[in-house]
Amino acid sequence: MYKYTSFLFVIFISCSTSNIQRCPEISYNSINKLTSLPDGSLYTGRCVVYEGDLKKSIQQYINGVDYGKWVFYFPNGKIETKGKFKNGVRVGKWKYYYESGALRQVSSYSKTGQRSGKWTVYKENGDIDTIVNYN
Repeated sequence: MYKYTSFLFVIFISCSTSNIQRCPEISYNSINKLTSLPDGSLYTGRCVVYEGDLKKSIQQYINGVDYGKWVFYFPNGKIETKGKFKNGVRVGKWKYYYESGALRQVSSYSKTGQRSGKWTVYKENGDIDTIVNYN
């Protein structure tokens, strides 16, 4: 039942992206790879990290573990990186951008977070620079 409730909570949070609030005071423990609140409880929710008035990222957690869609921003407000986490690892397609907004790289990760498929790196003018296949 608890997993079902967490799943519904994530769907609700994901659907209400226009009302994403500033992240509370959270800390990441690199040893156990969990994000927690000051009282030690594991953080669950979707929130925005700011540095001053600049939006740095949109993050999501379930029970302290990186989960869902994440977006990182350049200081100029344009997207730097976007992708998904599941159970604390990168999964699926991740896109990286130049500060100009041009696509810089497209990478793929397996369900277990391993590099997979075709990775393409682009020059800022849009030409392909390199392609690497991970199989």
